[in-house]
Amino acid sequence: MYDPTRYQDFKTDAINSFCPLEKVFLPSFSDLMTHLVVHLIDELDVYGPIHSRWMYFIERTMKDLKGYVRNMCEPKGCMVEGYVFDEALGLCT
Repeated sequence: MYDPTRYQDFKTDAINSFCPLEKVFLPSFSDLMTHLVVHLIDELDVYGPIHSRWMYFIERTMKDLKGYVRNMCEPKGCMVEGYVFDEALGLCT
């Protein structure tokens, strides 16, 4: 559940969880990924739930569109042509 008042508690809990681990493990344990947890909590506090900013579907569609490019001089036209062809083929089947 989205409760913005608890993010400071989450941040404190994350920091208090990582401090003892950094004392026990080698310095290589505390890399960027463990430090990223604190910043992700800050982002949640500022921007809200993460699903509203998730770009996976858009990136996947752009990958498909870039795959249609055959002529580097006119990439937009190739993308449109390939998309229309793919949609027409899907309609026919």
